[in-house]
Amino acid sequence: MNIRNDAYMLATNYYRAWGVSLMRTATCSLVLAVTAAAAPLSGRGILACQVASMQGVGVLIGVVRDTLGRPLGSAEVYLAALRRRASTSAEGLFRFENVKPGDYDVAARRLGFYPQVRSVAVGANGATLSFELLPLPTTLQPILTVADPPVGLSGRVSDTSEASIQDAQVVAVAAGRTTVTDSAGEFFLALKPGQHMIRVSRMGFREQLLSFPLPKNQGRRVQIWLASPAGRSGSHSATTFAELRERLTRKSAARSALFTQDDIERRGWKELSHIATVGAERPVDPGCPALVDGGPRTEMIWALRASELMAVEVYRADVQVFRAGEVDPLRVREAMARTSPGCPDLVIAWLKR
Repeated sequence: MNIRNDAYMLATNYYRAWGVSLMRTATCSLVLAVTAAAAPLSGRGILACQVASMQGVGVLIGVVRDTLGRPLGSAEVYLAALRRRASTSAEGLFRFENVKPGDYDVAARRLGFYPQVRSVAVGANGATLSFELLPLPTTLQPILTVADPPVGLSGRVSDTSEASIQDAQVVAVAAGRTTVTDSAGEFFLALKPGQHMIRVSRMGFREQLLSFPLPKNQGRRVQIWLASPAGRSGSHSATTFAELRERLTRKSAARSALFTQDDIERRGWKELSHIATVGAERPVDPGCPALVDGGPRTEMIWALRASELMAVEVYRADVQVFRAGEVDPLRVREAMARTSPGCPDLVIAWLKR
């Protein structure tokens, strides 16, 4: 198949949805026949012509857009197998040269959007690829401060209009401690020093997670906002949290690691791959998968920035991973390894919500 035809069809299929017809001249440039209704979109013809003209043997070309079809400039694109990166132009275009024929996974990311991984088959004449990134919902992140003793976590839960939320459930995942907020939205959990993950939920609201270290002889206080459900589901399953509790209560500090949001910010990490490498105590391939929010969803490790993470679990290759109600050695990791050979360590990334 000819890359010239591939690019032409990529542009044609996209613009047909907008009422725009594309015609090819003898030189393979694209001429727009714009209907009156689509006249405001005539500037998009420049983008179509550029995509179609970025041709060549061994060239992988494409475009990154949002879900409304608007091109996204300054997006990052990663060709995992070759460990090569590219940034999109203002028109959302990217290009990789000297790509040998074969099957590849390619990831795209941009701040404010969910990352996306696509598979593409590159032929002798190259290939084309397009991404449509879904915007991340905007939420107020918990604010954690130092508090006077007693040792534990106190705080207030409110909605995004600052109204107090009564009877919100606050659970310390590993410690197994639970409380509910009072009429003023206030709560207190007595906790031992160490690293903790907290789940806050109330029917009719999107749940919130936070992670933090609790030092000796010092308390912490947090302000938590719960938003009404919108867009993607904000809830994790009961099984997901049962498995998380099993992992956290059984994990060995010598063979696994939990990094809280405080750890990530204090150490200045920029990428999930940096965190995974420290946790695994050896280099981790950015092209390997990470379980997201406890699974089953996975993302390429490269696709996730440290600024997007609430917590990270890392289990080295010789560690058993426990699932709720059973001791099942490496079930999760083995399932991932079957599709991702060469990725022995299990990385679980919890996103901010």
